[in-house]
Amino acid sequence: MKLYNQLMTALFFTLVSGTVFAHGETPQTIGRSTTGALATDIWAITCSKGPEKPGAPIVTPTRLVFHLMDIAPIHPAKISFQIIKGTLKSAVYTDLKDGDAIYGPAGFVSLRGGAGTYVVKVTKSASTVKGVEKYIPQFHCWSDSSTGKNHSLISWRLIQNQ
Repeated sequence: MKLYNQLMTALFFTLVSGTVFAHGETPQTIGRSTTGALATDIWAITCSKGPEKPGAPIVTPTRLVFHLMDIAPIHPAKISFQIIKGTLKSAVYTDLKDGDAIYGPAGFVSLRGGAGTYVVKVTKSASTVKGVEKYIPQFHCWSDSSTGKNHSLISWRLIQNQ
């Protein structure tokens, strides 16, 4: 059964990987049910020049924005994330309220690194309570312009799932 679940998960991420959407909002798990150990998921998110969707204007991205929602089950472990591109790093944000169904931070964490691939590290802190944490990431590639925040082409893949 474990092999079946691993294969289904791999198939799911293969289907999701490289898909182009304005943002990702697929629930994710981090950690293992048998331990409370520290765990890290690593995302590769690529912002490219292009339209968000067919018929939309072509946009050159200036930044990646990211936030997440820590959803049930509620455990003492905390989920944090940081955006990295080359030598640029965002602040580390920790969602302090588990299971509240609110994205945090409300206004996104932003890293202005232009077009290219960003790495986002999502970390579950160690805990004495065994079990997985669940979260929903949301992210966008934006270009700041006089007309507001315009979405550019985006693709992503989860390259490490602990």
